[in-house]
Amino acid sequence: MKTDVTVALILLACVLAGGVWMTAGVEAAVARIEASAAEIGELAAMGEWGRAAETLDSYEAQWKKSLGWLRLLTPDDKTDGVSEGYKQLGTYIQLKDATGSAEACTALQLAAEAMLDNERLTWQTLL
Repeated sequence: MKTDVTVALILLACVLAGGVWMTAGVEAAVARIEASAAEIGELAAMGEWGRAAETLDSYEAQWKKSLGWLRLLTPDDKTDGVSEGYKQLGTYIQLKDATGSAEACTALQLAAEAMLDNERLTWQTLL
């Protein structure tokens, strides 16, 4: 009986630790995306289109590297929203459209925040 309780408690601890780890990973990815959108938005607002394009390429490459494991932790529609946000932002930067770039940065930040909707550690996500 004591062994069963011990095993159950160890498994519960593993589930909780895994949930915290996964949530922290998604939160870190969301923070990077939000920071990238803010930085690119500032560059676009200043008319630094070349630097904005280079920065976007760099952040988008980082995003694509992390996309594989993020798809394991979040629904595909959430990660697809961020991928689409980066594409849309790239289009506005190529067009040198400051207003469109600002709107795309806001949309990218919102898409990133939406990734957290399913990842908050609650009793419902644990059970």
